[in-house]
Amino acid sequence: MMKGERKKEDKRKKEDIKNHTAKWTKQRPSESINAKGNRNELHENGRIRIECVKRKRKRKRKRKKR
Repeated sequence: MMKGERKKEDKRKKEDIKNHTAKWTKQRPSESINAKGNRNELHENGRIRIECVKRKRKRKRKRKKR
């Protein structure tokens, strides 16, 4: 966790969370929240789990290198 990140999380409101997710999906439409499987689940506190997607990206990179 970076400095001051916890403060931001405390301030974040429910509608703020929606905006945040929308922005995030615009950046990577292929990995939208309603994408197949539970790749990135919305948590109660509004953060998105992206580690599964990260793993997928890592795999892709390795494949390209071969």
